[in-house]
Amino acid sequence: MKPWLRIVLEIALHLAFWGTCFWILMSAFAFTQMEVFEQNGLRREVYSVDYRASYFFFAALLAKAALVYSNAFWLLPRYLRHRRIGRYFAELALALAAMIALELSFNLAFSRFVEGYSLAFVRQFGGLNFVLLLTLGGLSVAYRFTLEWRRSERLKARLLEEKLGAELNYLKTQIHPHFLFNTLNNLFALAERERQSELAHGIAGLAELMRYMLYDGRLDRVLLEKEVQVLQSIVEVHQLRFSEEDELVVSTEVEGRYRGRTIAPLLLVPFVENAFKHGVRPGRSSFIRIRLEVRERTLSFEVVNSDHGDDPSPHAVASGIGLENVRRRLELLYPGRHSLSTGRHGDRYEIKLEVQLD
Repeated sequence: MKPWLRIVLEIALHLAFWGTCFWILMSAFAFTQMEVFEQNGLRREVYSVDYRASYFFFAALLAKAALVYSNAFWLLPRYLRHRRIGRYFAELALALAAMIALELSFNLAFSRFVEGYSLAFVRQFGGLNFVLLLTLGGLSVAYRFTLEWRRSERLKARLLEEKLGAELNYLKTQIHPHFLFNTLNNLFALAERERQSELAHGIAGLAELMRYMLYDGRLDRVLLEKEVQVLQSIVEVHQLRFSEEDELVVSTEVEGRYRGRTIAPLLLVPFVENAFKHGVRPGRSSFIRIRLEVRERTLSFEVVNSDHGDDPSPHAVASGIGLENVRRRLELLYPGRHSLSTGRHGDRYEIKLEVQLD
């Protein structure tokens, strides 16, 4: 189904829901009057329906619709993102006060401009109005969580589809890992024999990276210290491409009690790869600062690199794993337990990630 058609159908369903609510209330609580006439000795009873209560129900439903959609699309999403129950109830109380003010304003206007309408309807239907508030409030919560569930299912289906596609591509182009490791070992031995210690160290680091990505990368969680070691290996391998004339300064800082903690594998790697891909220019002064800190269960990860201004969309695509893929992995693996911000700040580009670890 096309997106615009889905939106139109959803709007139509919402309008039908509120229209049905209004019709049910009017049918159940409209005033019925009976008048008796006698003519030529015959008695006639005439029934008529007084629809003045419709103004009250219109005001009540309109004000509550404003509260329902405010709660479903603004208050609850903020609560699910920040998990602050006190702040949610404070904002809900403000929204409730605004709803009451809106409803009273409508009723005051109707009492002035509609003949035969008075505020007595507000008192007469007070209990019903309260029940209506509780019912619609509960429906707004159920509606929000239904949307979140549908969104989560769509993300899971999309990620599964991408995973299957990646596995197919991997199987098509796969070279046996042992052959690659044996080749790297031969290159390592050759570099050692030629006394190329720096090159040998880089080949050994590359072999460790491949082993981590092929085997540990398939796990749901890995030790955080292994991910830190991989980041350090990536930095060392990338630095082999540059000489002192390139004026590249790379600093890595790791703080906190990160040992023993676990994290999803390859979650931090794309940010470091992007820093080298977009933040370094041969022959130009460049810098990359990597900082990882763990305080209690909160992981703070920050990558800052130089922005030379000649890349129209830095960090748009990571090597191997796109930034959007990383965002979706975070949403699925750490829902409501992470925050990610990226952007230019003067002559530098920053990525800041916070994750609540398991």
